[in-house]
Amino acid sequence: MPRRGFLILLSLLPFLPSLSFGDTIENYVKNYREVAAPPWRTVKPLLMDFYRQRNYAPAWDKAKGFALLESVGKAAEEGLDPRVYGLDEARAFLDRANDVPLSPQGDVFLTEIFLCYALHLSQGRLDPAQFYPQWRPVRRDVDIIRALNEALETGNFEEIFIRLAPQHPTYHRMKEELRHLRELGGREIPPGNLKEILTAFGDLVPEGGKEELIDAIRRFQWRHGLPPTGRIDRETRKFLNLPWEERIRRLEINMERWRWLPDDFGSRYILTILPDLTLYVVDEGRTVMAMKTVIGTPQQPSPIFCGQLSYLELNPTWNIPPSIVAKEIIPKVIKDPEYLKKKRIRIYRDWNESAPEIPPEKIKWHRINPEKFPYRLTQDPGVNPLGRIKFMFPNEFDVYLHDTTERHLFHRKHRLYSHGCIRIEHPFSLALWLLKDTYLGFPEELKKEIRSRKRQKIELPNPIPVYIIYLTAWVDGNGLLHFRPDYYEYDKMMREALKALPSLSPP
Repeated sequence: MPRRGFLILLSLLPFLPSLSFGDTIENYVKNYREVAAPPWRTVKPLLMDFYRQRNYAPAWDKAKGFALLESVGKAAEEGLDPRVYGLDEARAFLDRANDVPLSPQGDVFLTEIFLCYALHLSQGRLDPAQFYPQWRPVRRDVDIIRALNEALETGNFEEIFIRLAPQHPTYHRMKEELRHLRELGGREIPPGNLKEILTAFGDLVPEGGKEELIDAIRRFQWRHGLPPTGRIDRETRKFLNLPWEERIRRLEINMERWRWLPDDFGSRYILTILPDLTLYVVDEGRTVMAMKTVIGTPQQPSPIFCGQLSYLELNPTWNIPPSIVAKEIIPKVIKDPEYLKKKRIRIYRDWNESAPEIPPEKIKWHRINPEKFPYRLTQDPGVNPLGRIKFMFPNEFDVYLHDTTERHLFHRKHRLYSHGCIRIEHPFSLALWLLKDTYLGFPEELKKEIRSRKRQKIELPNPIPVYIIYLTAWVDGNGLLHFRPDYYEYDKMMREALKALPSLSPP
């Protein structure tokens, strides 16, 4: 045999059923190496459980294998990359294989493809906590092995994958818009051609006049989180000239983020999309309130998580975080010994509620180590950054929604000024809505309690979920595609993390 033919035969050995040389599925499963599974959940336990339940009997034949590859080949429709699932290698193997049985290696490889794609589709490829420790995803409860058994029994892989994907309406609208963007990306629209770009996005009706063009620019600006002036400024032009491929990548990244969210937010909830700088109150599926927010700076970003708003505080005091004490307060006290009295900041022996108050002059500020400050600094109600109302949903980050004494910040376009908590534009309106089934749900009653300057805790009659999420692209309930600035540069981090993930290869 010529040397070239011999080498080709050797390369085919792992996939030829008649040349398995006594290898078994059990051997391959026990010696399985992790490749492209999400780091927060590995494939091997699923693989072992699946084959153990069937006593290591083969699971696949050629017809089912090709049906799997056809369905996974549509991964791009879900914002995923079909190239990472080893489809070409698996297809070549199936082309060469007999009808039954497949080789142990091939059987395990097809199972691996299903499990990896199912995990990626249902729960995401990335663990956001790996690149940002204050991001807590919600993992959807999905029985992957049950889905695999059902797919093998029915042969309807496409239907199974549709059910594994996120079920939230926003995700489905994003999927439709992704297809639309890809269609637009195939068109030749010269950069800077304003009318063609606005028409392609649906902001401008064809052959619209001057007034329609101005309205279209305003609509485009609103969808991109810009002031709807109707004039082409620098930021508007930047978004107009954003390449189609960049829009597609952004949508794919944000579809990945939807895999970290629940399928159902409930009929009543509070939602804040951090890059949107807006808080929404939803009741029975309708947005009943929307208001501007001030969020954390890029250096002290607001965390991403879900909580349960269970009570609010009127006239809250502010326990100043140690990081702020060390970096901001102590230097000011050293410079001005009267600073704490001017700002109505009290000093307590420690962080216990019953800790005694101590006078500022008793502390030798020049000798204090700011990083090991033992005392608690608390600012009085009404003068601290929390304003008059604080909305509490206990969480590990000690972050909440609150009023603010710096109301001028809501007039700014890019509102990233907090230390992580979220300041809201209309706290009084939100409090009234939350307390509408109580005596404090009336404006005069609530104002009366606030004017008393008495700090008090108000339990909500009906706690409400709060979702703090990070999206730079999404499709709203009216089918309109929105883009926002990537203030925290998480898009960039996700792109790099996705590029670093390995692809599947035959065992």
